[in-house]
Amino acid sequence: MRKMPTHDDLKRTISKGVSGTAMPAFAHHRREHEYDAVIEYIKSFSVRWKDPENFAKPITLPATEPKFLVENLRIQAGKELF
Repeated sequence: MRKMPTHDDLKRTISKGVSGTAMPAFAHHRREHEYDAVIEYIKSFSVRWKDPENFAKPITLPATEPKFLVENLRIQAGKELF
């Protein structure tokens, strides 16, 4: 059975988006309570959120962005500039 993402996982996905997918970043002008409200709404889609056994264990991500992501952002900024 697949594990459910943590609250922090969902917040990171909402704020930073998912590279290479249709999920954009929504980091601009969001307040903490707005993230929490969206996350609670997402959790209402499944009763699996009510059982702590369904949660994945948190993992630690590196503090810096992967090199390919930084390069993609630079390419995108160049496209917009020119």
